[in-house]
Amino acid sequence: MKFEDIYQFFEDPPPVYLNKELAVCYVLAVLIHQDSYGTELIQLLMHEYPHYRLSDTVLYSALKFLEDQNAIAGYWKKWKAGGVLGACIGLALTGSYRRVI
Repeated sequence: MKFEDIYQFFEDPPPVYLNKELAVCYVLAVLIHQDSYGTELIQLLMHEYPHYRLSDTVLYSALKFLEDQNAIAGYWKKWKAGGVLGACIGLALTGSYRRVI
């Protein structure tokens, strides 16, 4: 390892992967504004926060946690492109969780 390698590490650090707790917070933050789906959640994070990443495994673990807590609900949506049905996720509108916007 050279000093240049260390310098380069701090100039262009590797991405930081969200853990499950941060992923839960991120998913809720997105869903407050709009319904989404798994791939879009990952793409939004990479676009809005380029130094952060979210793995499929952690995302789906966070989604499962939120679903078990009745905080989110999944439904089928017909996408404009090709009219294909796809799974969508939104905040649950029943119980103590309510959409605020």
